[in-house]
Amino acid sequence: MPLNQNKLKMLQDRWEARLAKEGLGPARRSPNPYQSGTTGHDKITRQAKVQYYQMLSSHTARYAFNKPLDSVVMQLVAEGNSYVEVSKELKSLNYRRRTTARTISKIVKHYEKLWGIVRRAM
Repeated sequence: MPLNQNKLKMLQDRWEARLAKEGLGPARRSPNPYQSGTTGHDKITRQAKVQYYQMLSSHTARYAFNKPLDSVVMQLVAEGNSYVEVSKELKSLNYRRRTTARTISKIVKHYEKLWGIVRRAM
């Protein structure tokens, strides 16, 4: 049974009041820190991400991988793809090995440790 516009507005107002009462405020009106790019912290975070992916790309290009899967994974991650996106790409390429995001993460962490790349929370 669909709500009419008045009931919907009343329900939204009630929840906004409850959120404000608990100190949470309306989430949809809060600015997205990743879109603004005006504070120094955002610039530093962006620079750290760029540097991380440049180092990853550099090491991936120079390293002689023993396993073709590892090579493909590291190239896709160095291009900025998420682990889930890499997993989907590998499945579309019909890799037989289990290629979940967790497996991708383990592969990436292995090479980060091998190459001395420290990844802080980004």
